[in-house]
Amino acid sequence: MIEFELKYSIPYIPAVIDTLHMTSEKQVLDIYYDTKDYQLLKNGNFIRIRGDSIEFKLNEADDSAHLFSGESKFNKFSFSGDNEKLCILLEKFQFNSSFSNFSKFLEINNLSVLAEINKKRKQYSLDGGVSLMIDDVSTFGYFLEIEKIFPDKKFDAKKEELILKQILVNNNLLPDGSIYVPIGYVEIFLKRYNYEAYKLGKYILPEDR
Repeated sequence: MIEFELKYSIPYIPAVIDTLHMTSEKQVLDIYYDTKDYQLLKNGNFIRIRGDSIEFKLNEADDSAHLFSGESKFNKFSFSGDNEKLCILLEKFQFNSSFSNFSKFLEINNLSVLAEINKKRKQYSLDGGVSLMIDDVSTFGYFLEIEKIFPDKKFDAKKEELILKQILVNNNLLPDGSIYVPIGYVEIFLKRYNYEAYKLGKYILPEDR
């Protein structure tokens, strides 16, 4: 599946949020991994653990825009190289698939923790299969994400971007002082705590190029 999203830093949570249908509220800890020379980060790819899931986010766009990515999820407790779908995916990441569990996968591919992102997330459903997330991210403040999932890459990215922005405007979801953020939480984390790694990433802020 393809995850298409826009992210904004917001100064506060707009009151209109209370009129929306909330589908979930939870604390989310994302642990991201990379090689010591940051091969995933350099190519705009990510591997993370979220709860019981191991998630792969594969860069699907040949540009610097952090708009969409291919996403695949696997259960942490049945994660092994015997999974045919996983093996096909690992070829794209150029990773060794000779492992029996997640710990061995990290070891054989020389992966270690890149960043840990802890946030309180409230998720809401909007019309047209669109989701809205309000994240209270530890040490970083409030963020709003609007997202739509596509089964494949058969969509017009510019058109979808305009549609999502219009939804935000029409519903008064962006308070004054909101700032569009063209990078992800990992880059935000690295910009503060590991600037050298941040500068190596595919996605960095325009003023840092």
